[in-house]
Formats: sequence, C-alpha cells, structure tokens
Amino acid sequence: MFESKLFSELCDEAKKEEVFNGKPVHSKEEVYQEVAVLCNMSPETVRKWACEGSKGPRDKQTLERLEEIFGKEFVKRTGKYPIKKYSELTKQAILSIYSTMCDFFSCEDEEREEIWWKVMGDIEKSRLIIPSEEYEKIKKYLQDNLKDMVFDEEKAFPGLYSEEFGVCDEEGNFVVHYEKTNEFLSKYIKIVNDKEESFKAFMIKNFSEYF
Repeated sequence: MFESKLFSELCDEAKKEEVFNGKPVHSKEEVYQEVAVLCNMSPETVRKWACEGSKGPRDKQTLERLEEIFGKEFVKRTGKYPIKKYSELTKQAILSIYSTMCDFFSCEDEEREEIWWKVMGDIEKSRLIIPSEEYEKIKKYLQDNLKDMVFDEEKAFPGLYSEEFGVCDEEGNFVVHYEKTNEFLSKYIKIVNDKEESFKAFMIKNFSEYF
C-alpha cells in the first residue's frame, strides 16, 4: 500500500522549509508542481498521491523516481527494487546543518547559544527528511561533544575558566587577567579549532556521500 500520509507530510515539510530540490516554494501546490516536473507527471496527478487511500504512482519507474527524490520508501517491499538512500532533500538538510555549525565555531561567545538552538531546530525539522539512523547519529554527536561549549564552558575549556586566568565579576561574567589575555586566547582558540576539525572529520567520515 502506498504511504500517502508520509508523502503528504514530506510535501508539508518542504513547504515549511520554503525550498524544494534547491528551488524556492511558498505553497504545497508549488511543491506538487516541482514533483510533477521531476516525475514527468501532471500536478493534478501528484496532488492525488497525497490524498488518503491513494494508490500512488501506477508504474514502478515513477514510484522509484518519487522515492529517489524524497529518500523515503513509500511502498514496503523486500528489496527487489532498492532505492537511492539519500535524496536531494536529505542532502540539503545535511548541508544546512553543516553550514550552520561552521557559523557556530566562528561566532562570538554571546552568539553561540542562539546558533546552537537554531541547529537543534534545524535538526528537529529535518527529522522526516534525514534517515533515522543518520538523524540520531548527528544529534548524539552534537550533544556529546559540542553542547558543553554553550552550557558548560568549564568542561569544554578545561583549566581556562580558573583563578589562574581570571575571576568572575559581580554579574558572574568571567574576566581574564590582563597579563594572561594572550595565553588565554591562544588556548581558547586552539580548543575551538580542535573541536571544529573533529566535527568536520565526523561529518566527512559519516556523510561524505551527501556532498
């Protein structure tokens, strides 16, 4: 049976993201039109695939093309006709997360929490698009390795937020001793760069086929 509900949800997600297959879209109808072009079908036919009880594409070639576009399996089967694992939508979602994390490493301290929550929001919104195994892998890496840069700086930057390098003012902000500024910044930047390189290595190792 064709998963019409899943197809409809993915089209809704593309509408919310306002981009589909690299093109701007502002309504579900525009998503249907883009799918129609990619599948060489009419928009009206594609619209019907999203209706409850729809049997979806009538031929195997169109079904496989639809599954390739979204990176999802709309009809359960035994693997006789394997689908491409990663769709263009999936690639866009992964690249968006990667790009935002690059901003995370290069931003000022006061901007880092805002960017962190943007990344978490992007990941959650991509849950329908990114395969579940990859989704959990990315989320776990960020939580285990980079979350402390926002919420536990003493853990993320061991030894730096100590009396050796500075003191906390009345508002709780850490103030670096003037004579320790250069040493503090040097060590701080090295840790950030190391974390960034580790993140990029993780992405290349696990998701190079996306790029």
